[in-house]
Amino acid sequence: MIIYVDVLFVENLILDFIIILATEIICNIKFRFWKTLLGSSVGSLLTIFSTLTNINRFIFKILISFVIVFIVFGFKTKKKFVKILSVFYLTTITFGGASFLLMFSVNPKEILYNAGHFLGIYPVKMAIGGGVLGFVLIVWVQKILRKKFNKTCDIEIGYKDKEVKIKALIDSRKFT
Repeated sequence: MIIYVDVLFVENLILDFIIILATEIICNIKFRFWKTLLGSSVGSLLTIFSTLTNINRFIFKILISFVIVFIVFGFKTKKKFVKILSVFYLTTITFGGASFLLMFSVNPKEILYNAGHFLGIYPVKMAIGGGVLGFVLIVWVQKILRKKFNKTCDIEIGYKDKEVKIKALIDSRKFT
């Protein structure tokens, strides 16, 4: 099977773009097309580079994710960067799981595993389908969680002579 570098680049570009877009939506960060395109382009190039060389792929892929998140989202504070990076990883894992689910549920015949990548006709369709499925799942779960955790009320807590007013999450269980 012949694998073309330009096809590999475009596939990775599309998937990286979808992952970054989902990360922006989950983190409630304004979508900026050019930064997202630049981050996904650099991520795709670095992924191809890691495929063609004998470097430690695991460490290099972690570095790639740092570079992508830095390019697209910047580095305002350490805490915010770690939060966005964590969401980026969770999104990537969700998309990968959805892609594997689709790929193995259709019983693919023409799959080649090379240098940490699944290549062939099915993986392209399944990876993009997995990206879309993962995106839908993440947005759906995010809406459910936001709806559930946006239920707050003001409460007063008193201890001895002191009182404090705070906001608290409302639990769905009823107390009798």
